[in-house]
Amino acid sequence: FDGPQPGLGRVLSVSGGMSKCIGFEQDLVNLDNVITAGPKSAIRAIQQLQDGAIRPKFLDVLFCQGCIDGPIVDKKISGPSRKQIVVDFFESQNENEEIWEGDKDVASKLLPMDLGRSFSVQDISLPEPKEEEIQVVLAELGKTYPNRNLDCGACGFSTCREKAVAVVQGLAEKEMCMHYLLTQSRRLYSRLEKSHQELKISHEELEQAQRQLIQSEKLASLGQLAAGVAHELNNPLGTITLFGSMLKKDLAHNEKWDKDISLIIQEAERAAKIVKDLLSFSRQTKLKPGLVNINSIIEEAVSLLAKRSLFRNIQVKQELDVSVPTTFADPDLLKQVFFNIILNGAQAMEGSGVLTIRSQPKNGGSGIEIQIEDTGKGIAEDNLARLFDPFFTTKEKGTGLGLALVYGIVSKHKGTIDVKSELGKGTTFYIDLPVLDQSEWKKGELKLVDMKKVQRGGEDASKGKDLIGG
Repeated sequence: FDGPQPGLGRVLSVSGGMSKCIGFEQDLVNLDNVITAGPKSAIRAIQQLQDGAIRPKFLDVLFCQGCIDGPIVDKKISGPSRKQIVVDFFESQNENEEIWEGDKDVASKLLPMDLGRSFSVQDISLPEPKEEEIQVVLAELGKTYPNRNLDCGACGFSTCREKAVAVVQGLAEKEMCMHYLLTQSRRLYSRLEKSHQELKISHEELEQAQRQLIQSEKLASLGQLAAGVAHELNNPLGTITLFGSMLKKDLAHNEKWDKDISLIIQEAERAAKIVKDLLSFSRQTKLKPGLVNINSIIEEAVSLLAKRSLFRNIQVKQELDVSVPTTFADPDLLKQVFFNIILNGAQAMEGSGVLTIRSQPKNGGSGIEIQIEDTGKGIAEDNLARLFDPFFTTKEKGTGLGLALVYGIVSKHKGTIDVKSELGKGTTFYIDLPVLDQSEWKKGELKLVDMKKVQRGGEDASKGKDLIGG
């Protein structure tokens, strides 16, 4: 409504406003004047006029919906209400105005009208970021030029550089980059996977420590019991063996009694061996550590056993790593460890199969791992948890003390022992020993308690809990 007052021209923006300006009134039964508004309706009316479907004298076409639907009038009110606002304004302006009827000089009315518009530029551009800032964002996005500058356009920018500039200017986010999101997701998954593995390892270490603690308590309690029983049985067994031998000598010519007396002596000697094992299990063994080569101890144990008839059809493979470091340990006790496990493996294979012994450095040379693998019948899963328990055995004539002694010796050397087995495929023992020098051994040496002193009581009795592995 700026500029000269146009009179009825004010309603041209309302549907039917053109007809109003030229004096045509809308009549429902008179089709001489057809009024339409909106792009679809306007095009349809012109097409119908061209085709002869309608024959008006005057076609009033408003291509838009009219300014009553424009941005100035409140959109929340209805169309008729918006139209009413325009009409009311028109009438209020016309009350004190002279309406141009067209009988005056047209040029004097129209030529002075200023229909021009002028515009000024408002600078909203942002300063160009520094090259260093752009390179930092590209590096964070993983789009360093030129090798990883993908320019895929998935973020809406033509190039990765444009995207980086927008990020620096605060117009975009790094997360808008698909490649960046995928990379971050992979990194997050990798961190979660690493945390999961660390928790799993910690859980396994805690379980192993718990098993070792339980095993140590078992060995301590059973060691005290074994010592007492062994000392009580030793004397009567010695008497049985002595008098059995004397009786056999006296009845050497009596074939009827000779076989029975020999059986008595044999079983007494077997019982004496069990007692001897009990004493070995329970008594204090003074450690005699020295600088040893684990490979040499293994080779010596194998050479002693290989001469037995049990190993005649057993293939022994020694895969010993020459880079295994030397360490301070008791060679005789370690030899006993390897001797027992190798012999058990040969018995499990029933004299036929492959026995593989491996050694290798561990943890960057701070430890040594020994693996002893057999192709025997394997160990049932239910028996694995009890394998190192004293007196537990699956052999017909076993004492169940061999692996208990092995466990105690390895524990005294501050090492660990584990076993994995599968029925029908074999068993593998894993022995991990730390590499110690002489000063470390003396500093952390674990001493066993003399069970004789424990039985007598006194101040040494309080140390009984420090028995094997304690």
